[in-house]
Amino acid sequence: STLDDNEAFATMNQEIHIGNVEAQGYSAKSLNLELELKQISVPFLKAYQEFARSMSSFAESEMQHKSLEFLQNNALVLLQGNPEVNITDLSAQLPEGQLKAHSNNKLVGIDAIPAAPADPKFWLDHTVSDTNIVVDKALAIKLAGYYMTNQFAQNPQTAGMSKEDIATIVNEQAPMFLEQLQVQGLMVDKGDKLESNLIVKDGQVLLNGTA
Repeated sequence: STLDDNEAFATMNQEIHIGNVEAQGYSAKSLNLELELKQISVPFLKAYQEFARSMSSFAESEMQHKSLEFLQNNALVLLQGNPEVNITDLSAQLPEGQLKAHSNNKLVGIDAIPAAPADPKFWLDHTVSDTNIVVDKALAIKLAGYYMTNQFAQNPQTAGMSKEDIATIVNEQAPMFLEQLQVQGLMVDKGDKLESNLIVKDGQVLLNGTA
């Protein structure tokens, strides 16, 4: 982690890089995950360290109350700093193709805790977010197939079907499933790739350019 010039805010990074993975006859390479926390209040971090050290002295029945009390006393100093939680890189190279994504997320302009902290509109109004996912179509079909196979396995009406029958249906329907996502505006056709972009700003949510 690093501190800014005034030592008021910290930046923390975590990176996970995996060269090759092989499991059940399937291989993947170049798996990457890079996380970044920015504008994290140093006073908040110090208060949290103190709280964490004292947790062992709390009875189990006190934990929830003590945690809420800590947040009530310290959350504002964290939020006032415009904290960021970013996935700067999420990528994978698989036999069917590549997936690449990032997600930058920031809370801004908060100078008081709302009377109703669970109010989603308050957090939406103070969120700035940009998330982008690009995936090769062949890989998207493969991932859709995994999702559909799992759905079939959990559905009592199809749980008794053979793996071969499920695989036949999935192979036929996975491309149509992706086409339906495009019709719904959740993904955009980019030739041999599919892309999805989500932007949140000024209380508005834009998915692939549409509110």
